[in-house]
Amino acid sequence: MRPEHLPRPSVTSDSDPENGVTRFVLVSNGSLSRTQANGVLLALGLFMTLIAGGFWGLGLWLVVPFSGVEWLILAYALRWSLRNSELMEVVTIDPVRVVVERGRRRPEQRFEFQRAWVQLRWREPRFRGYPGNLELRSHGKQVVLGEFLPETERKKLMQELGRILKNQ
Repeated sequence: MRPEHLPRPSVTSDSDPENGVTRFVLVSNGSLSRTQANGVLLALGLFMTLIAGGFWGLGLWLVVPFSGVEWLILAYALRWSLRNSELMEVVTIDPVRVVVERGRRRPEQRFEFQRAWVQLRWREPRFRGYPGNLELRSHGKQVVLGEFLPETERKKLMQELGRILKNQ
């Protein structure tokens, strides 16, 4: 088990040579755990309460509700950020199929391709400075892989996937 404070690897892979199955797990790398985020919210809430209490003591009571609303907006934004840092994709390649599952804590979407017909493609960005996309395509369907990964990791993933898909 990994300690919470250590970053988890963004791309891990394992293979089963007996069955010819290779699995890649792509995980977005959030900078805060839920425990750390709750601690930050608690500390900021206490600090904001002290400041709002000081203004209330001076007779400026209107600061108190705005301080509470500000804390609620901060809590919502942090929750949204944590939710997006839980994104995960699992790419499973077996001798017949390529399956992509994506979701947060469990698979929410599933895409299946025939391995013999699947194409791996790097799509250059339309505008300079934007990242490129890694796509799996077959029979008019396409899936963008690892949008949450840095471009260098997506390029490494493309090389690994290309190597495995060529070895049919």
